[in-house]
Amino acid sequence: MALTPRLILTPRWSLALLALFLGLCLKLPIAKAQYIMAPESQEYDYVRLMALQNPDMISPLSFFPSVGMDDEIGASGWDIWELTQKETTEFSLISPRVGYVHNSKLNRSNNNGPLWTGKGTNLFTTFGVQGRITLAKESSISYSIQPMLYYAENRDFTIPAHNLNKSEFSYPYARSLDWVQRYGNRSITEFHLGQSEIKLAHTFLALALSTQNMTWGPAYQNQILMSRNAGGFPHIRLGTKTPVHTPIGHIEIQGFWGRLQESAYFDEDPNNDRRYFTGLVAAYRPSFADGLTLSLHRVLYREWQDGDLVLGDAFAAFTNFSPKRDTDIGGGRVTNDFYDQLSSVAMTWKFPEVGFETYVEFAKNDFPASFQELLRQPDRQRAYTFGFLKLFDLSYGNIIRLSIETTTLSQNQISFINNSGAGGTYYIHGIVKQGYTHNGQLVGSSIGPGSNSNFISLDYYGSGGAVGAYFQRTRYNDDYTIRAFVGEREYIAEFDVNFGVKGVKHLDKISVIADLSFTYLNNWYFDPELSTWNFSPSLQLKYRLH
Repeated sequence: MALTPRLILTPRWSLALLALFLGLCLKLPIAKAQYIMAPESQEYDYVRLMALQNPDMISPLSFFPSVGMDDEIGASGWDIWELTQKETTEFSLISPRVGYVHNSKLNRSNNNGPLWTGKGTNLFTTFGVQGRITLAKESSISYSIQPMLYYAENRDFTIPAHNLNKSEFSYPYARSLDWVQRYGNRSITEFHLGQSEIKLAHTFLALALSTQNMTWGPAYQNQILMSRNAGGFPHIRLGTKTPVHTPIGHIEIQGFWGRLQESAYFDEDPNNDRRYFTGLVAAYRPSFADGLTLSLHRVLYREWQDGDLVLGDAFAAFTNFSPKRDTDIGGGRVTNDFYDQLSSVAMTWKFPEVGFETYVEFAKNDFPASFQELLRQPDRQRAYTFGFLKLFDLSYGNIIRLSIETTTLSQNQISFINNSGAGGTYYIHGIVKQGYTHNGQLVGSSIGPGSNSNFISLDYYGSGGAVGAYFQRTRYNDDYTIRAFVGEREYIAEFDVNFGVKGVKHLDKISVIADLSFTYLNNWYFDPELSTWNFSPSLQLKYRLH
């Protein structure tokens, strides 16, 4: 792809959403606000904390959108920040936000959604409107338009040279991965539709056109299949409006169809710039086991050229669960040859009476060769995340939260047998050249392919805000390390330790969100002579309109 300015949406998408937005604003009946969790803020953890404190709160089971579900937090009991205040106006303005992030040495940008923070100064702002039109007693159209505008100074640093037939600004240790390390050699200014969505809801179903960020699964820090690391990609979602109550428990089902875009810093081939994405989330909270949630998540993506999608592609995420054979989707093509697959199962168990939550997610990469192979090597090309939260109640409704999480994306020993190149490494695929990325950023966990991480945080929540400290250790791309140094007496591992403090202070009309982190990176880009410190302060101001 030619090195042109990085566009998040095509003009056709932008104009269609803008036209619909303007049409809705001409004459709006009474609207009820939804709550929006900005990926780069600390509100995501807070809303999930509310769900643990309020067992009866209507909240997702395993699909966590940035644009909240209707009435998602409307009936909460514990809400020390008073997010449940409601407005009944013709439409609601979304509280605007401005922010600053600085990186002294590294291009550190994790779980920030569309915001990419490179080396140097980074500035951003978000703004918008939202509302809902009631069509009938149980039918409505809701909308949220919250774009982001950001600037990145994008200062220079050395990326090792490579001969992988892709851009010099791309990750140098994987051929089939569009993971941009630096967006060109000059500062950039970008516009993204951000946490925007238009949704039609009827009884228990919802159909949405969206660019919002979402996370799948129980993890707080490193979601394996779907995280808030990259900007949200254009997609259609069809599924349950909220978890459906049945005699045997609550059920949540979501189907997804979308488009992943190649960055301007991968290759010069204009014929492979887009990929087709389809996914499935299914979750079940049984009525006979209080606090237990079981969930299944599945992603398939493939190259997408004009005219090469068939009807079978629309149902790809819902078929081919049998490992015995590939599924013929028409035209002589089989699923395994064209799609990369990631799937996971997860369990969450909450004990709100003692303020405790534990969770585990187990993932598999690509298709097993046969059912016998699945039984013989269930841990081949596996990944997992597990963690827990513990809340300690204080006086006046204040809370201390302890969070611990461990993630492993590196392959075990058996996975390297009969795997050449990067076969089996998460987010990399031999046929889909860009891997599991959107506009040059990883859609899955921010730590990246073949990596491992341990995370711990301790936070205090009070009515005036929150303050906390965190520590994370990450070792990067073990899969590359093993292949590069097999048989050697010595090896080089790239790893870092990141620690910092963060806080939120709610004033009369302004919320101040701050983060101060330090990172020590050892063997940067597997260079034993390159180790460095990164200092990263950030500050956000949010003007609360409600």
